[in-house]
Order: sequence, then structure tokens, then C-alpha cells
Amino acid sequence: MKIYFLPKDKVKLLVESVLDEFQVFGAKAKEMKFEFGKIDTAAELRLDYNTTILPPVKTFFPNDEKILEFKPNGQTTSVHENSKKVLFGVHPCDIHAIEMMDNIFSTPPEDKHYLERRKDSIIIGINCNTPCSDKILCYDKGTYKADSGFDLMFWDNGESYLVEVVTSLGNFLASKFSYFFNFFTEYSGDFHEFKSEYHKRQDFVFEKKLTRKISELPEAMRQSYESELWHEVGAKCLSCGSCNIVCPTCYCFDVKDVVDIDLAGGHRCRNWDSCQNLDFACVGSGENFREKSSQRNRHRVFKKEVYLPQNKGYSGCVGCGRCNTACIAGISLIDIYNNVFSEEV
Repeated sequence: MKIYFLPKDKVKLLVESVLDEFQVFGAKAKEMKFEFGKIDTAAELRLDYNTTILPPVKTFFPNDEKILEFKPNGQTTSVHENSKKVLFGVHPCDIHAIEMMDNIFSTPPEDKHYLERRKDSIIIGINCNTPCSDKILCYDKGTYKADSGFDLMFWDNGESYLVEVVTSLGNFLASKFSYFFNFFTEYSGDFHEFKSEYHKRQDFVFEKKLTRKISELPEAMRQSYESELWHEVGAKCLSCGSCNIVCPTCYCFDVKDVVDIDLAGGHRCRNWDSCQNLDFACVGSGENFREKSSQRNRHRVFKKEVYLPQNKGYSGCVGCGRCNTACIAGISLIDIYNNVFSEEV
């Protein structure tokens, strides 16, 4: 691991240099909010953002993704995008989400489309000095900081950043721009002491939102399966699917074939899907296994906090707060979790 010193007045020059060789994706202003998308100029990139509308992981798992082209004679051609990308300024909670999606999509049968987009991409993280909003759970979840899943990590040091390099790809990038452009200089201080003091400051400004320990949540959820809580949540829900669409760890999708208007060929594409949609659990014979909104909401939360911990060993929620923000019905995971805790006997 190497630690470099980067003055903030050189960040724009660094981004311009990276743009010369890579596709760069990062946070940029969109009216009063921020979106995570392709950066064309260094001036677009914002490192002082709170939470983007859609998460960075959608760069590797885009909506309406063409995965196959076909001809009437049965000839098919798989479509892949494997251009190298730099995701610049990813928050720790979203780094955890990307790691989770890497694990899910690399579990056999592997998703080659996701993995091709992900391959050789560079993740540059940036730590959060303050909470992004009052709707987040990252402090309870422990995802307000990340120890892996990135190639470089920026730590705010006032007029400069300390840049932590942890992978060979990160070292390649840092060494390249240090040698040719003198952006980076090696840090001579005690990084472990700096890191410890940084987290102490985070402990002072971040706050827990849950009434009990997050480790107790899976069992509390199991005991809540027949709770009236799910009927109360279901009565509010509009089944719009916004919570799933903005979630950085939802990976359900639908697949459809689109035939060209001249019938000379067509393509197969996949689109994001939502377990909150009325017909999500419909089967060919007409049955709907989760016809009620209460059942769909319960499934969504159980998938995050019961099924994934049981099958994968980790929660499916990184506490980014996007679902809480996007829900126009005012449904909040924070409220659901605390109600579950209060009901447990």
C-alpha cells in the first residue's frame, strides 16, 4: 500500500489527464440533485456531492442493455462492452454495493455482460466527512467506511487529499500521473494515525438510526413474518418500483426480444425489474405468488436482511438511503427496521 499527497488545486488537472485515456464516470450536478454518469470535462465532476440519484454500480449494470443480436436464419451475436472505465469519487457505501454485485454476478452461472463491463475498471473512492442525509443507515451498517473494493481512496485533509493506493491498477494510475505530471508526491506522515483521527471525527458527526444492533436484525425480521406491520406498509405502497430502481444492490431484470421493423434482424435486451411490481411473481399458468402489496414489501426487505445474510453471509442493504428518498409514499427502511425491533418478543 502506498500513500500519496495530492493538493486539491491539482484535482482538475488530474481529471483532465485521466479523461485523455479513459472513459470517466462520476457525480455531476442535475438541477438540485446529483447524477452519476459519464464525465466529458473535468469541470463536470463534483466530489462534494451527497448521494446520486442512481448508484455508480449502474455503470456496469445499465438499463435497456443490448446483450444479443439475431438474424432470421438463426445466427446470433453476443454483444459486449469492455472499454476500460474509471469511476471517480465513489462513496464507501457504493463501494460496498459494487463489491456485493461483483460477488453476485460472478457466482455461477456468471453474468458475462456485467463482468466484461467491470473488467479492468478502476474505482477511485472518496470518504465522506459528513452524513449525506438524514435518510441513511450507513453508520449502523458499517458501510460509511471501506477497507477494500477500490483501487485508490481519497481522504480529505483540508487543502489536500491523501490518496491511498491498494491495488496494482491503482498503483499503475498513480505512478503514471505522478511520473509524467507530478500530481502526486509520496506522503511522509503517519497514515495510520491520520486514518484513526479521521474515523474519530466521523464518529462524532455520524449517528445511529436504529434502536438495536444491526446484527440482531435478521432474527428480528424472521419473527416479524406474520406481523401486521407488512399490511400497514403494503397499504401505503403504490407498487411503483422506485425503491428497487435506485437501489445499488437490486439485480432483478427482465429480458425481451426486439425485432427490427424491416424484419431483417433484431436484438435481445434486458431491463431492470422490480419485485414491487404487481406482476413480478406471476407465472405462466396465471397464479401470482405475491399478489398483495404487503407480501411484496415483506419479500423485498426479507431478501435484503434475511435471505442474503443466510445464503451469502452479508446484508443486501448498504444503507445509502436512496430507497427512503425515492419513495413518494414515505416508506422508510429505518422505520421498518425499528418497528420490527420494537415488536420482537
